[in-house]
Amino acid sequence: LALCSARITTKRFTKMRCCSVVTCNSSSEKGDTVQFFNFPSDPRLRNVWRLRTGRPDSWIPTKNSSICSRHFSDDKIRRNSPRNTLLKDAVPTLELPGYYLHLFKIIHSRYCINLRYIVLCVQEVVLHFIP
Repeated sequence: LALCSARITTKRFTKMRCCSVVTCNSSSEKGDTVQFFNFPSDPRLRNVWRLRTGRPDSWIPTKNSSICSRHFSDDKIRRNSPRNTLLKDAVPTLELPGYYLHLFKIIHSRYCINLRYIVLCVQEVVLHFIP
């Protein structure tokens, strides 16, 4: 688990960026050739991004939280602009092992064994797949 702290942007300092995906070690400090995208402002899409980081459910992204370009398919990144941007509906889909482990735990949880809770488990899993 890589720890990353964002520095305050001032005239003297530049902000260090790092990826919020649990298993990713990308950061601007390392000189990686990846780009970082801030979490979207749309609450529904922001929640989908949050779930896909593989972090605990209690984690809330800050204004400095970002996900690197390694987790987005090429067809979701607009590369014809001076600064690459994401399409409006883009969600991280690549290299998310922490996220898939989280889904596995939901599907195999003790609540899913009990039939009256299976609907809640299915709803939670569907939420992860529908942006």
